[in-house]
Order: sequence, then structure tokens, then C-alpha cells
Amino acid sequence: MNISATLRFLLSVFLPLVWLDGLSPVSAQGVTVESLRGRTITASVSWQTRARANGREFDNPVKNDFVINISGDGKVNATVTRHVIGPRGPTSQSRSFSAVLGKPRDAAGGGALMVLNGNTLTMLRTYETGGAKTTITMGAGGSCTITSPAMKETGSAVLLRKDAVVGGTIEILSSRQVSSSCHFR
Repeated sequence: MNISATLRFLLSVFLPLVWLDGLSPVSAQGVTVESLRGRTITASVSWQTRARANGREFDNPVKNDFVINISGDGKVNATVTRHVIGPRGPTSQSRSFSAVLGKPRDAAGGGALMVLNGNTLTMLRTYETGGAKTTITMGAGGSCTITSPAMKETGSAVLLRKDAVVGGTIEILSSRQVSSSCHFR
């Protein structure tokens, strides 16, 4: 399955009311792309994970810090800083990316898609096996919430991804979100 087909499948599973073929970057209600112009979404999410790399299992606390800017025409510029405590100790890595709302794109080791629907920004990410669904729901006064569960692929016992911070391919055996924070200005 190619990346576009994979992301269409994920979208059909997780956002059944939105179709990629007619998707407009401006939502009919709630937060609009235009209302986010010049604003920055800052969010953090932490997980406690159990992982395996190079034949060794270990507990793997992980935290992602997101800084997301959306222009009035649906273009997204973001930086994600991933902090992990792996077998080689604590380390961090930042990655910046650009995207367009509603348009699938290649991402390291898989694909990605961002969609704004109502007051919710959803980021879908695929890996070698499995993926992640990060949901930022915006509220009044600049408040927001973020959830980001890992998703195992049907028939796969683990989520398999390339991880530059840990160094190579890592198997996520279990993952549980333990904290989060979010706001936009």
C-alpha cells in the first residue's frame, strides 16, 4: 500500500466524516485556518513505553514538544523535539517540517497527514508497522488539549519504527500517555 493509500485508509478509520477528495483547509464550524493565522500552538505529550532495540528490552520514557504555526492558506510549519531516555541515556532531537492541511506527505519511515476539522487538528503518522494519531482540540481563551496514542497494526504484536534518537529501528512493545500540556496564542 503506498503512502497516499495508507493515509486515506487511516483517515477513513479515524475521521469517518471527512473525505480527502473534497477536503477544504477551512472548517465549516469551530476554529478556522484563518483564525489560526499568526498564532502558535505549543504542546507537549509524554509517554511511558516499553521498547526493544538491538535485542534488548528497556523502559523508554518519551516526551514530544510541538511548536506548530498554520498560515491562512493552510500551510503548516512545525518543529517537534523528541526527548527520550533510552539504553544510551537521555537524548533529544528536533525535526522541523512543512505540510499543507489535507495533503498527505512522506515522512521519515512512513507517511503523515494533518487535518483541521471543527476545533480539532489531527495529525496522522504511519511507521513501518503501526502509527500514531495526535489530536489537538482547541478551546476558549487559547486553551487546548493534546492526546497522542500509538496504534499497533492489526496482526502485528509491536509498533515498528525507525528512531534517530534511539539509533535505528525500535519496537514499541507498549505505550501509555502519562501527561500533556497545550495552549495557543
